[in-house]
Amino acid sequence: MAIPKTPSAAEDEALARVRETGFLLRLPPQLREAVLEGADLVAYPAGGVAVYRDERWRPALVAWGLVRSYLARVDDRQLTLVYHRLGDLVEVFRARGEMVSDGIQAIEPSGVLHLDGNRLERLAKTHEELAIALAEELRDRLAHAYRALAFQAFAPLRQRVAADLLERTGWVVDQSGEGVRVSAQELAEATGSVREVVARALRQLRRDGVIGVERNRVVVLDPARLRREATALS
Repeated sequence: MAIPKTPSAAEDEALARVRETGFLLRLPPQLREAVLEGADLVAYPAGGVAVYRDERWRPALVAWGLVRSYLARVDDRQLTLVYHRLGDLVEVFRARGEMVSDGIQAIEPSGVLHLDGNRLERLAKTHEELAIALAEELRDRLAHAYRALAFQAFAPLRQRVAADLLERTGWVVDQSGEGVRVSAQELAEATGSVREVVARALRQLRRDGVIGVERNRVVVLDPARLRREATALS
């Protein structure tokens, strides 16, 4: 569920930061404002989703929080493509097919600026800086998609779970005791597996002293070991 809203003072500050980071930072100030014209700010609670099954292009910018882009099959199995943070552009790479849809999900309470796709396309035709920035985003999204598919095909689940835990932290876990609020079911959805198998991988990582597991929370006990687990095939 998503809720359109009028920004509060704190959210105005977040929107100001969007102009100075991530995707918009590649553009000159006047073009940034042109891109944001007509944008709708939508608040997503933790777990809130938007699933797309048509051909419309729905570009958006993350204003705050943490959002994942994912593919979903008709049987509800999912695969995370990439996590998005403040300033990131969402919805550049699209996948279509009768068996597959794509969507976004808020991992924590998040704000997303949904842009006017038709306007953005018109601007890209007349502003080289925007066209190049969109092309670079597409390149990066394709790289993330290939990596996610390669992980799904070749990496053992234990490694996929370790990598997803680090992706949720932005790969910045530097000391023991830092936690990630996530359930085995959420990890299963993110890694294209099922809860029972993910729970087994979590037990193995806990047995080996890499993590601790609390209710809907994973505590990183050995950050260096978790990073090695996640990058074993990189």
